[in-house]
Amino acid sequence: MPHGSGRITVAISYASSGRIWPRTVLVRLRISVGHDGDPESPRLPEDELVGRVLAEAAELTGLDGPVEACSVVRWLDAFPQYDVGHLDRCDAIETTLAEEVPGGVILTGASYRGIGIPGCIRQGRSAAKSALG
Repeated sequence: MPHGSGRITVAISYASSGRIWPRTVLVRLRISVGHDGDPESPRLPEDELVGRVLAEAAELTGLDGPVEACSVVRWLDAFPQYDVGHLDRCDAIETTLAEEVPGGVILTGASYRGIGIPGCIRQGRSAAKSALG
């Protein structure tokens, strides 16, 4: 979700089990909360946080079934949040490093070109290819 959206939800990931009974699908959601500049939302009391997040998820996804289970895991200040122009800055840093430290430094990780495990795996593979030539 973009900054300034008025929502506390940052991202929603989901997995579906498919149909178990006719017209029944189980869906598991993982919802991230807390935009840069909004340090309070992730610290809301659990009942208020869950209520707001579930309401936003229903609005954003159209899911409206009952919630069977819910858990809150707080990883405060855990993920970097990129500002506009972040990738341009990464390009400039990499260009400067290539010029000033030939064959030397490769930047990778969540701080650079992708947050989360899939982004970091992609970057790690790319870095390994670059390092091996």
